Amino acid sequence: MPEAPGGSAVSAPSAREPAWPAALAWSATAAVALLVAAWFHLDASAQRLCCDAQQYWTMAGDYAAHGWFAPHPVAGLRTYAYPTLLAAVTGIAQWIGALPRDVLFAVQFALHVATGALLARAVFPGRPRAACATFAALACNPYAAAYLPVALTDASSLAVFQAWLACVACWYRRQRTGGGGMAWFAAAAVLAGLACALRPAYVWLPVIGVVLALAPVAGRFRPAALVVALVLPWLALAPQVAINTVLFDRATPLPVADLGRTQLGWGIANLKYATAPRPGSEARMFYANPIPGDTWREGDGAGWYLRHPARGAATLAAKLAGAFDFDFLQAYVWNREPAWSWLYRPWPLLLLVFGLQGAWLYARRGAGQARNHVDDVLPSIGPRLLPALAFTAWAAVTLASVVELRFSLPMLALLLPLALGAVLDLRHQARAVVAARLAFAAAASGAAWALAAFVSAQNVLI
Repeated sequence: MPEAPGGSAVSAPSAREPAWPAALAWSATAAVALLVAAWFHLDASAQRLCCDAQQYWTMAGDYAAHGWFAPHPVAGLRTYAYPTLLAAVTGIAQWIGALPRDVLFAVQFALHVATGALLARAVFPGRPRAACATFAALACNPYAAAYLPVALTDASSLAVFQAWLACVACWYRRQRTGGGGMAWFAAAAVLAGLACALRPAYVWLPVIGVVLALAPVAGRFRPAALVVALVLPWLALAPQVAINTVLFDRATPLPVADLGRTQLGWGIANLKYATAPRPGSEARMFYANPIPGDTWREGDGAGWYLRHPARGAATLAAKLAGAFDFDFLQAYVWNREPAWSWLYRPWPLLLLVFGLQGAWLYARRGAGQARNHVDDVLPSIGPRLLPALAFTAWAAVTLASVVELRFSLPMLALLLPLALGAVLDLRHQARAVVAARLAFAAAASGAAWALAAFVSAQNVLI
C-alpha cells in the first residue's frame, strides 16, 4: 500500500476533505468495472480467434509442451513473457475445468483493477475523493477494458505500466520526505523489465528508470538507485536473451527480426493501422499518409524526417491526433461502421489536451504532496519532469512506427490523473486564468479534432 508523505503505510485524508465511505465507493467502482469488462468479454467470445492472438495461443501451446527453447514460426517476432502467461492460464483452466479465454479474462481484469487501485492511491495520497475518481476512470476505462478478454500483450503490459508508475510515485515521495523507499524503486526496475519483456515497445521504460536514478533527489545522488535501475530489469529480460542466443545466436532481449526500418517506412507511408478481419475482404486497415507526397521512397527511414522537417512534423502531429481518436473500440474491427462511435470518440482527445496541460502544470509546480501544500490538487506522480519525459519517450517510439490505437493505452493511464489535476486546479485560479486555459483547451481540442478527422478520412477500407 502506498505510503503517505509522512511515511505511514496508510494515507490519512486531508482535514479539509472529509473521507468517503471508501470501501463502499471502491467496491461499487470495481463492480461497474466488471460489468464494462464483461460486456467486452461477451463480445470478444462471439468472434473467432485470429491474427496475433492466435499466434500467442499457439506459442503458449509450444511452451507448455516443449519449453521456452522450442522453435516456432514466430520465435523471432514475439518475446517469451506473454506466451508464458498464456501457458500458465491454460494450465489453470485445465485444472479447474474452465475455458482458457475465461481464465485469461479473469486474470487480466484482476491485474487491471488492482494496479488501477494502486496507482490511484499512489498519486493522490490523503485525497480519497480524487483517488476514488482516478480509480473509477482507470478501472472503468472502456478503451482499456476492450483488451482485457483478448490474448494480446496490451492489457497485461498496461497493468505492469500502471504498477510501475505507482511505484515510482511512492519512491519519489519517500525520497522527498525523509529518504528510504528503495524497495519501491527496486520494484519499479523489475516492472520496467517485465513491461519490455511483455511488449518490446516499452523499451523506453528501463531507460527512464536509469534517468530517474541519475537525477538527484532532494539534492542527493544515490549510487544504489543507479545499480538497481541498471541490473534489476534484467531479471525479466534475461530469459529472452537466453532464448535468442540458443535459437538465433543473438544475445539481445528484443525480438531478433529486423522490424525497425520496416516499421519506420510503414510509419511514414501510413498515419494509422487497424486489423479488420472480414471474410472475402482485406483485413489490414491502413490509413494512408498523403503528406509525404512524392518525397518518400521505399526504404526511407528516419532520414526522411530530417530531409523534410515540415512534412515530418505534420505527419507526427497527425499521427498523434489519430492515436487518440478511438474510431473503433474493439481490438479487432469486426464492425467497420459502429453506430455508437460518437459516444466514445471525443473523450481521449479531450484527455490528451487536458492531460498535457496537467503535465505542463506539474512541470512548473510539482505536486503539493511533495511540497507539503495541502491545497494543491495536482497528483503526486514523481519528479516534475516525469510525465513529460514518459510522454515524449512513448511518442518517440510509437509515432515513428505505424500507429495502432492500442499503443495509446499507457498514455491514457498517465494522462488521466494529470487531466483531473488540471481540471481541479481551475477552481483555485482567477477568472482570467480560467478563461485563458479553457480557451487554449478549446483551440487545442479543435485542432486535434481536425487532425483526427483528416487521419480518419484516409482509411482505405471505409
